[in-house]
Amino acid sequence: MASLTPVIMDYIKRPDTNKVMSTVNEDGCAHSIVLGSVLVPDQETIAIGRVWVKTTGKNLNRDPRAEFLFFSGKTAYSVVCDLVESSSEGPMIEQINQYLSRMRMSTASVWLFKVKAVFDEGISENTGSQII
Repeated sequence: MASLTPVIMDYIKRPDTNKVMSTVNEDGCAHSIVLGSVLVPDQETIAIGRVWVKTTGKNLNRDPRAEFLFFSGKTAYSVVCDLVESSSEGPMIEQINQYLSRMRMSTASVWLFKVKAVFDEGISENTGSQII
């Protein structure tokens, strides 16, 4: 597993950072969704609430691989992960539901992903380079 840097963790948590998650469809093509709530409970973990994720859920049940794209302005990071757990209790559910309540939504479970690699996908000479 890999560890996110504090700078990348803070970037992911920012409300103005765009958040997209991709999984692998049965035919091998990417399936991407926009995320509204993302938690970073530690340097090795990304957590998301399960809200309106029917195709994504089917994909992850079959193949645990996921890739997150976090971007704003000229800065972007691609974070490659594996789904390791689905949790239906604990403080992360409460934290995500607090955020989701502003949109009149809620979740009953959270997916936990372990970070495998991070790539710089921003606009710079390092674009496409693995940084973690």
